Amino acid sequence: MFSGGQVVCPSETQEAPLEESVSVETATGRREWSLRDIPLAVRLAFDLEKLGTGALGLTAAALAYGAFHWLGAATGERQAHRVFAALGWIVFTCICVLFSGLIARMTTTQLLEGRRATMGEIREFLRHRWTTLLGIPLSFGAVALAMLGLEAVLGLIGSVPGAGPIVYAASFLLAFMLSLVAVMTVVVHTVGAFLYPSIVALRGVGAVGAIMEVVDTARRKPLHVILYELLVAGVGSLMTLIIGVVVWASLHLTVWLGSTIMQEKFDDSLAGIPSFFRVFLKPFAAGLPFSPEELEVPWHYDASGILMGISLLVVVVLTLVYPFVFFTSAGSITWLILREDAMPAAPDVIDEL
Repeated sequence: MFSGGQVVCPSETQEAPLEESVSVETATGRREWSLRDIPLAVRLAFDLEKLGTGALGLTAAALAYGAFHWLGAATGERQAHRVFAALGWIVFTCICVLFSGLIARMTTTQLLEGRRATMGEIREFLRHRWTTLLGIPLSFGAVALAMLGLEAVLGLIGSVPGAGPIVYAASFLLAFMLSLVAVMTVVVHTVGAFLYPSIVALRGVGAVGAIMEVVDTARRKPLHVILYELLVAGVGSLMTLIIGVVVWASLHLTVWLGSTIMQEKFDDSLAGIPSFFRVFLKPFAAGLPFSPEELEVPWHYDASGILMGISLLVVVVLTLVYPFVFFTSAGSITWLILREDAMPAAPDVIDEL
């Protein structure tokens, strides 16, 4: 293996190298990565440093999105609420990509050098690459919003009495093409979402360069990308289901004990959860073992409602943090498999900062 251009013996690393059963060395000493290595992400994701980093990132992202959602609701206007929600989603994505990049740096160092990345290396990586990581979702968000904005302008012109509908009918194909660009932008972003952090962690490219590498890889090897993503999605879904069942059973037991002992006081505590926290529970409403309806409760339940909302937010983060770390780690392995075709001239080392 190589580190900074120098040969590093496995015995000199801080951790034992990855299992020999999944390690295949070529005549040149370079590791060959294959589909058999993707399940390694299951073990790599069970790491307290990665899970702690992921939990911090998801909490920050959730709080940012909740703040924008709350500000939008405070305006009292539906359209303003949607604008704030869209902005909150972009900020949420930026924070997730930023922390996913940190996890990818930890994972790629462990995969290629058989050791843990030091805190100094992580800080240096963050200092040099934070603009690149944030630039990826911002670039896609700007393109998608620009296309939808132009289409909205056409719709406003079409609403003008008289010639408006005629102008819109004449521009319908243009509106369709704008929608097509917006949809394709989202599709490409979705396909490459779990690859971007690993590309940034391994390569000294900017946001546009990382995007172009994903687009070029998807263009040249579409079936390979789809196959790898299906395998990653299958393994990740299985692990998410297992963890989700465990969390749901634990939450169900907690709610049962609380409602049995406290009775209506427990329901009042749930009713006191502020709307700021309810936005995080809404996607999981169907799977929750309780229905926290927003009701008028005595003033002293406000404090209990806030504490209950914080606690449930922690439960949501604990449920999502393992899939978050897993898909980032699996993306690092997937890119190592793909990069022989995507980056034929790239050295077999992590890009030095």
